[in-house]
Amino acid sequence: MTVQSAQWTDESRTMIAATIDDVEGMFVPDDPANRFRQQIAAWEAEGNVIADPPPPPDPFGADNARAQQKRKMDAAAAEGDFETAFSILTDLTGV
Repeated sequence: MTVQSAQWTDESRTMIAATIDDVEGMFVPDDPANRFRQQIAAWEAEGNVIADPPPPPDPFGADNARAQQKRKMDAAAAEGDFETAFSILTDLTGV
């Protein structure tokens, strides 16, 4: 078995996403009894390092654009700018 890459899946560091024998997307638990984890441990002993986990998704990213618009609408309404709030509501609902 040949480990090509390994990366922790998240900050809990309980699961490793690995490429082993050209098979990508293997999820290996951090369990010393697991045969794939044993292979990754041997790979580490050769001087390789399991990569840090990817950063968490941006809570204000594109997938959250509607939530951002709603916060802007709420802020405009709280400030008494109902014209802006209504405009944003119209954009959000398509009405």
